[in-house]
Amino acid sequence: MAIVSGIVSALTVDNSAGTPVDISSYVTQLSIGTPTNLQDITTLDKAAIARLALLKDFTVSGTYAFAVTCLNVFKADPAGSRTVVVALANAAATLTFEALLSQHQLTRDQSGYLSGTFQLDNADGNVGVWS
Repeated sequence: MAIVSGIVSALTVDNSAGTPVDISSYVTQLSIGTPTNLQDITTLDKAAIARLALLKDFTVSGTYAFAVTCLNVFKADPAGSRTVVVALANAAATLTFEALLSQHQLTRDQSGYLSGTFQLDNADGNVGVWS
């Protein structure tokens, strides 16, 4: 498989009505986290640490240039689950999962630039689907 750039990626997040909204035109930075919880199971007879893989998690966080479209997606009820679809590099890899909005912050800097940051965390205990 060839190495590809992240140019032409997409982010779609459901709004409070459950309608997918493509916010790709506003997002300036995106991070995907797929951590796995680990349990230390090292016993006295080991010379190195032994670990057991436990539950997996998914997070998507990012920054956007302020737009009412994004505000309308992220101002929705934070307790409500929403579907998140991240398509990387012309959909060479796509992650889909149900998420809760755990953080949304608006920042206006001294020069007048208004931006937002957000974090969406896995909501329903199901592993996100890569396709």
